[in-house]
Amino acid sequence: MKCQKCNKPAVFHITENTDEVPVELHFCAQHAKEYLYKTTPEVEVVTEDAPVKSPTKKKKSASVQKTTEELMETDFQSCPYCGLGFQDFRKNGLLGCANDYSCFGDLLDPLLMGMHGSTEHVGKRPARLGGTQQGTILVRLRRELQDAVSIEDYEKASQLRDYIRDIELKMVH
Repeated sequence: MKCQKCNKPAVFHITENTDEVPVELHFCAQHAKEYLYKTTPEVEVVTEDAPVKSPTKKKKSASVQKTTEELMETDFQSCPYCGLGFQDFRKNGLLGCANDYSCFGDLLDPLLMGMHGSTEHVGKRPARLGGTQQGTILVRLRRELQDAVSIEDYEKASQLRDYIRDIELKMVH
């Protein structure tokens, strides 16, 4: 959908509830900011049929202005690893990498709670991982094994290797 004032993509969709008929407005970030901070009594909005005059309040409330500013800030946040912007996520519904969960965590938590009723995974897990705690321990031990090999502490590396092997055998059986 395009902005009603220019050809940029509309990122703000506003419904003005008037006395007669609700009016839907679609703006790019720049025109949304202009519209929400406008202090004149009415604004002209071009629709497919004809221009429509939409009454606005003399001054928008401080809470609406704050919410608008927060939305604009979050829309332009992006992941430092994959470069995905939160606006792109809102548009596509797809995250770019595992780090997006930590980058957009505060914004994703309410969405996940609404969709799934929880922010923690509660479904099935792969059998080879056993419990998540064992999987986490294995990841830590493998990292320690790599560190031991890199500093040439082969005695510690062999102990870690054997310990990892024992845990993996217990998980399979």
